[in-house]
Amino acid sequence: MKQTPEISIITVNYNGFNDTCDLLDSVQEHLHTRTYEIIVVDNGSRKNEAAMLRQRYPHAIVLRSEQNLGFAGGNNLGIAQAQGKYIFLLNNDTYIKDDSLSALCDTLENNPDIGAVSPKIRFAFPPYAIQYAGFTPMTRYTLRNHATGYDEPDKGQYDIPGPTAFLHGAALMFKKEILEEIGNMSEIFFLYYEEMDWCSRLTRQGYRLWYQPACTVYPRKAGLRETTVR
Repeated sequence: MKQTPEISIITVNYNGFNDTCDLLDSVQEHLHTRTYEIIVVDNGSRKNEAAMLRQRYPHAIVLRSEQNLGFAGGNNLGIAQAQGKYIFLLNNDTYIKDDSLSALCDTLENNPDIGAVSPKIRFAFPPYAIQYAGFTPMTRYTLRNHATGYDEPDKGQYDIPGPTAFLHGAALMFKKEILEEIGNMSEIFFLYYEEMDWCSRLTRQGYRLWYQPACTVYPRKAGLRETTVR
């Protein structure tokens, strides 16, 4: 009998075959303590990169959308196929360097009031500065916020896990069952803001959002979304 995976890793590919291959290679190399499945959504790439990915990664679930569904739409297509207890949305231009994804699972397992969790995010090139160590709340007057630690050297100053106002859609894990209460990310946001809207729905439902620096993800692109939908 096929074992149900603990984690469903979902990544959205748009004209980013090489980046996606690097991500999948890093997962296969480093993730060992949790069972997982990988779901790739080819989000209307100019070439049918889904066929190329299926050939190279026969154990991955690769879906093809003939049109660009945006960040939320692409992830929602993958979520519909997910079998894991935990859903991990992971941008295709990122990679991992160790087996620390388990720390995100542990956070959700041990804290029922935490609805979702993001890892530390550091840029992939020297000096490997921090891109995300949590988000501040939006201000009442400007509706703006900022990423804690952005572009700072990582000297361990953000190595304590804790609550955060918002999570980062580039690397975001949650229990699949929570979708029964919250629903998927809204597809009215083609690019950006969809995870902030979804996080706000989580907190209104009474859940906490958590930053977990015991896990780190490395993005190759400064924008973190550009290879997903553009």
